[in-house]
Amino acid sequence: FKNASGLPNRAQMTSARDIATLSHALISNFPEEYKLFSREKFVWKGKTYKSHNRLMQSYEGADGIKTGYIKASGFQLAFSAVREDKRLIGVYFGGDSGKHRDKTLAFLMDKEFGELNINAPSSSSTKIVKKEKANTNNYKVVVGTFKYKNSAEKQLKLIQQKYPKTTNNKEAKVVSIKINGKQLYESRFQFFTKKDANNACSRLKKYKRDCFIRG
Repeated sequence: FKNASGLPNRAQMTSARDIATLSHALISNFPEEYKLFSREKFVWKGKTYKSHNRLMQSYEGADGIKTGYIKASGFQLAFSAVREDKRLIGVYFGGDSGKHRDKTLAFLMDKEFGELNINAPSSSSTKIVKKEKANTNNYKVVVGTFKYKNSAEKQLKLIQQKYPKTTNNKEAKVVSIKINGKQLYESRFQFFTKKDANNACSRLKKYKRDCFIRG
């Protein structure tokens, strides 16, 4: 961690396990404060603010924690639920949208709760689960985010023309995303392995081109 705010910093590296460990520490060591992370809304100076954690409202046993978003790692969620006195903490990074993030994490949580019901419970009531994506060619190299779709398309053509070996004939795609309610367009090359995505982004950065990887 390079700051305590969660704001973007190129030198910051965070894993899902890091966030799961911090979530576990918050739940275990600060139970009173943790209750704040289950609130669906609050009122401040006469105005009602609603939580962005939509999964809290629909997932059985949900009791916290919080969402997040920065461009470099997409839509994120740290989530906790308790069923039959068993707590499960799930963390998801790299979602294309809040809806996709919630759907994927709910699927993983359901799968793990199913395994907990089949297998003998561990000595700890909290299980931190590390999951690898089945599709190893599901990594994308994002080369820009723009207000207008034609600007995003121009960026893809520019990268293809100037650095053809870097993209290695990968699919070029403009994806519509929403950030803080604003419609934006993301330029990306997709269907990389993790290793190839890292190599491609490293080469682009050598040419002073901004990029980041999304799983």
